[in-house]
Amino acid sequence: MRANATDCENTKSMLEKEYEDIHQMRKEKQRMLNEYLVIQKKLFSQRANKLENMRKEMEKSGEEIYLALSEKLRKM
Repeated sequence: MRANATDCENTKSMLEKEYEDIHQMRKEKQRMLNEYLVIQKKLFSQRANKLENMRKEMEKSGEEIYLALSEKLRKM
């Protein structure tokens, strides 16, 4: 009977340790995932800003080309 109680206690402490290890791994993986998502969000924002700047530059270039062509047409 005493050996059975000791086995139960050992099993219980082993399971508690295993649960704690799993819980720690889960927390670590969640932390890593959150860090990854923060990095991806920053990269997305940077890319969006670059695209917006490119769009503005192209729009400005288009306006300049339009003005140059309009000027040439007026001179004709």
